[in-house]
Amino acid sequence: MSCRTRLGAETRLGKANAGRGAIRLLKALEERVGDEVEGTVVERMGAACLVLLDTYPLKVFVPPQREAWATPGDQIRLSVAQVSARRDLVRVERPLRVP
Repeated sequence: MSCRTRLGAETRLGKANAGRGAIRLLKALEERVGDEVEGTVVERMGAACLVLLDTYPLKVFVPPQREAWATPGDQIRLSVAQVSARRDLVRVERPLRVP
């Protein structure tokens, strides 16, 4: 289940990132809160999109943003706003398409 917010997106990883390895990845990503990460758009969901992170093979929901209008295959840069391995949650902000 995912939930859009005005500033970013919260993603409950459940089905998109099934497996025990996802918890380890989330714990590593928790240390990157405030940093930027890059990923590849894998699916459009209306005006929003699903992005597969490059460094951490996790899929995150990105809310609609004019600045980051992207299509599948495009690279996008995101700011990691919140991560909780315990709650199975990732929230990203400020998506920008990488030229």
